[in-house]
Amino acid sequence: VTLKGRIDVFNYLQLSTALTDAAGGRQALSLILDLSEVTFIASSGWSVLLGVRSRLKRNDSRLVLAGLNAQNERVYTAMKLAALVPAYPSVAEAEAALGLV
Repeated sequence: VTLKGRIDVFNYLQLSTALTDAAGGRQALSLILDLSEVTFIASSGWSVLLGVRSRLKRNDSRLVLAGLNAQNERVYTAMKLAALVPAYPSVAEAEAALGLV
């Protein structure tokens, strides 16, 4: 799933709905979020991503991030999210890490 722009208080509910729909309750799904065009992620956005990750985990599925910019990567690192949601420099590297290519 490719996201663009800002993820903040004005659109986090739409994002939550869209990602829940994308996951669709399927088992063993690998959902890669391409964040290379996301300029900013507010705390509400990080909360959505963690919530989606929790829902996916219940279905033996996983969430992976790709393409974090420098600012978003600093927050990701500061929040110690690597233990919960892996992140890769690009979608291609995420796909390779998941064995999808």
